Amino acid sequence: MEPLGTNPLINLYRKFTPNDRSQDEHPFIKKDFELMKNVYSKVDVEYYGFLTLIFFIFYRNPEKSFFFKFLNSIDKLLFKISIFKKLAWSVLIVCKKS
Repeated sequence: MEPLGTNPLINLYRKFTPNDRSQDEHPFIKKDFELMKNVYSKVDVEYYGFLTLIFFIFYRNPEKSFFFKFLNSIDKLLFKISIFKKLAWSVLIVCKKS
């Protein structure tokens, strides 16, 4: 799981909270995905954290929260639309070499 660097609001948050991350953190951007696609024969990406991130104050424990599970299912549908992928908080990337 890696941070994604394409959401303008999350990037603004990062500017104001530099001590919340390691110094070498590098949120993934389009150029990183292009590099991976040039190196690996298969790159699978799953996106996480859009509505679940926006409404995080409404649940304490995501594993037990019906609201979180509901929002997560909507996130999965939204991430099938390209523009919403750019608004995700993080990504899970699986690369395979042939």
